[in-house]
Amino acid sequence: MLNQLIARYVANTLSPLNGPIISRLAGLVKTLETDAYTPGKAAKFPVALDSEANPCTGIGKRFPDLVPDQKERLIVYLEDGGSSNNGGKWTSRLRLIGWGNADLLTGADGVLTAVLIAKIERLLKTIRAPADSPISSLRCEIVGTPSSSVNLFQNYTYTETRSQFLLPPYFAFGLDLSISFTLNLTCYDSLTGLTPDECA
Repeated sequence: MLNQLIARYVANTLSPLNGPIISRLAGLVKTLETDAYTPGKAAKFPVALDSEANPCTGIGKRFPDLVPDQKERLIVYLEDGGSSNNGGKWTSRLRLIGWGNADLLTGADGVLTAVLIAKIERLLKTIRAPADSPISSLRCEIVGTPSSSVNLFQNYTYTETRSQFLLPPYFAFGLDLSISFTLNLTCYDSLTGLTPDECA
């Protein structure tokens, strides 16, 4: 899935903020529907597609890692908006979702979100694919933000306990990203076991 790879590059580009500002950073997410956290009642949560089994993850935590929690400074993940191809030039559409706790960050009311978006935008302008990637000419642009009337978490079902984390001092924002790139027309040894010459 192309957008999963592109989202991984976006998350890697934001890694300088992971730790000092972002407490949980993920690439592309999927919606997990389960009653494991709410017995007898199915609930939907965002779960990272790239997540791996980790015996330490979730210990003492009733909800998955990307669900709002008063102990988190800033959670950032990406939702899939599809992709398109126009004459070999691909465009991926992703929505970056940020949820934060203003009490754990430094910044004046009304300014904090703008500062975070500015930091994210500055990093996204530096996005690069690794040298061995099938992706080239990678470019990321913030093309807009959802209306304030849009519920950024409408795909998920949070209990009233969770929903309290959507009110001050907690905050959320969304950024609509357009990522353009091309696919290299190269035969990769890792896929075929053949050298590029043998693939021709």
